Order: sequence, then C-alpha cells, then structure tokens
Amino acid sequence: MPELPEVETVRRGLQPVLEGATIA
Repeated sequence: MPELPEVETVRRGLQPVLEGATIA
C-alpha cells in the first residue's frame, strides 16, 4: 500500500464519514 500524504489526508477525511455510515 503506497504511503502518500495525500492518500492519508483523504483517508483521514473519509474515516469519520465511514464510521458514521457504519453506525447509522
């Protein structure tokens, strides 16, 4: 898995969204 700063930023931005979707 490539460790790119932009990928990390996107993952950090989508993490709360994915968690919220999982909980909802």
